[in-house]
Amino acid sequence: MLGKIFRLDWILITAVLLLLGVGLLALYSISVSEKISAGEMTFFGKQLAAFAVGIIVMFIFSLVDYHNFKSHSKIIYFLMIVVLLLVLIKGSLVRGTTGWISIGFFNFQPVEMAKVLLILSLAC
Repeated sequence: MLGKIFRLDWILITAVLLLLGVGLLALYSISVSEKISAGEMTFFGKQLAAFAVGIIVMFIFSLVDYHNFKSHSKIIYFLMIVVLLLVLIKGSLVRGTTGWISIGFFNFQPVEMAKVLLILSLAC
């Protein structure tokens, strides 16, 4: 596993981290200038949480060989279709778009997950 970490494309990872850093800096400057009560999570706070989760998920998936999903590619594709059809049945309207699914306090767009799953299922 340590060998896989050394074989990562560190130039690409550095470029991504720099771009994310510039984006976070811009959101921080916006969050500081707005008059938002201390109890609400600002744009910066939400983006920082998503940044942390995204970096962890990126490193986990970079250590996994995508060929391991070959035997499950049809199931992954079928589940992707089911989740996209679920939007038609249970989708909620967020900012004028019905492409969202609400799970308690969390809203997400299944199409974003479908993009990754489609690439994964077709790559195998």
